[in-house]
Amino acid sequence: NEDSHQHLSGGGNWDGFIAKISPQGQVVWFSYYGKQNDDEIMDITADNSAVYVVGKTKNLEMATTGVHQTFLNGNADGFIASFDENGNRNWHTYFGGETMMKLFHWCKKKTAFTCMETL
Repeated sequence: NEDSHQHLSGGGNWDGFIAKISPQGQVVWFSYYGKQNDDEIMDITADNSAVYVVGKTKNLEMATTGVHQTFLNGNADGFIASFDENGNRNWHTYFGGETMMKLFHWCKKKTAFTCMETL
C-alpha cells in the first residue's frame, strides 16, 4: 500500500516482502523489501515492539545510520531489518564479511540471536 515502507518492487529478479494480516484475514499493510539487485527474506519474527526480518541482499545503500554494519562487504551479505507495527522501517544492518553470507533463521530468547551460513 502507499503508506508502507516500500510500496513498489525494487526491480531485481526478486525482492522480499512483509505483510501484517488481521485476525479476520485482511491485509493491514504490505511492503516490498529490496532494491535493484536480488533480496531474499529468509525468516521473520515479531515481539511487542517490532517486526524483524533476516535474509540476504546484493544491494548497496540499504543500511541505516548507527547500526552494526553500514556497508555491503562482498558480493552479497546477510541482513537484519526491523519494522514498527505500522510497517515503517526502524533500522537495517548488513551482517557479513568478504564471502557471501545469508542469514537463515531468527531465534529469540532473552536477547536476539540469528543463525547464518557462508556461501
